[in-house]
Amino acid sequence: DKQHGLAGENGRVGHRGRADDKAREVARSRAGQATQAVAFGLGGLAGTAASDLARLFIGTPSMAYAAVFAGEAALFVVAAVMAVKVGRAAASARQPAPTPMSMNAGTPGMEAR
Repeated sequence: DKQHGLAGENGRVGHRGRADDKAREVARSRAGQATQAVAFGLGGLAGTAASDLARLFIGTPSMAYAAVFAGEAALFVVAAVMAVKVGRAAASARQPAPTPMSMNAGTPGMEAR
């Protein structure tokens, strides 16, 4: 029976190991799935409500449905543009900041003048 002290078997304080990491990963995955399910359900409810509301202002059900569908398409385009912007921001955040040496890489220094 070994004694591992405060650091534990793997030398890291407060870390229980791979089982906890796996459990945390599974919980995160399930939370993400639950979030998607709720969003899907609310989207269906909102679409139905919007269609019913549009029928009050637009005479025919087909035109009301088409108007709601066009609105959903516009929201999809807005979401796609936002996703591209977030992706670009994340990519630029991963790039290292320029250093003074790399900023002047193409110009000769004082020793070359």
